[in-house]
Amino acid sequence: KTTNKNLDLLDFKIFGTFVGRASWVRIWLSSLLWRKYPNKIIGTFHWDNTSDFHLTHIEMNEMIRFGASFNDIKNASDFLDGAPYELDKIDKFPILSNQYSDILEYYNRFFVDIVCETYFSGLTFHPTEKTWRSIATKTPFIVHASTDFLRNLRKLGFRTFDKWWSEEYDDYGHEARIEKIIEITDYLANLTSNEIQDMYNDMHDTLEHNYKIFNNLTKETFRRTFIE
Repeated sequence: KTTNKNLDLLDFKIFGTFVGRASWVRIWLSSLLWRKYPNKIIGTFHWDNTSDFHLTHIEMNEMIRFGASFNDIKNASDFLDGAPYELDKIDKFPILSNQYSDILEYYNRFFVDIVCETYFSGLTFHPTEKTWRSIATKTPFIVHASTDFLRNLRKLGFRTFDKWWSEEYDDYGHEARIEKIIEITDYLANLTSNEIQDMYNDMHDTLEHNYKIFNNLTKETFRRTFIE
């Protein structure tokens, strides 16, 4: 499925973000995004405070360990108190593979995907369906993941978006990465609809290139790129 973005739609948003399982990083970043841009964001944040699946992973003390202010903690708590934010209903967790694509219909309703990858610590590179959905729908993306995540995507042949905004965030982990990502979203949130449309049009070749690379990606590509 590919998208046909039409910024003339009254409900078109700048940001999309989809979280199936809460974690301290996802809570921190999502709470900032939803507080700062309530009318410019569309997405999902599944949360159930009676579910061990969710409660096991939130580790809000990690926010404090990595420099979150008490305002950040309060904002995160208020965010969870108002959750879940659900475009798609999930009957059980973990989310099964046949449900990964259920939200693709929403990708033509926003400009850039704020991806919160599953693996974001240490020397790892593990892109999941969260990143692949953006590429498969020809949607630009900003990714909270491990350090050098974008650099490793480029090793696979993908192009990223440093022509249109700083990708300095790829050099950082955890709280610094969040701070750098918010600098980008602040910039994008202040663009006009025409400027967003022009930017998206200018990205056409990059998005098409990534789509083609994705459709030819194999296990052999990963092995050849990172092992040999």
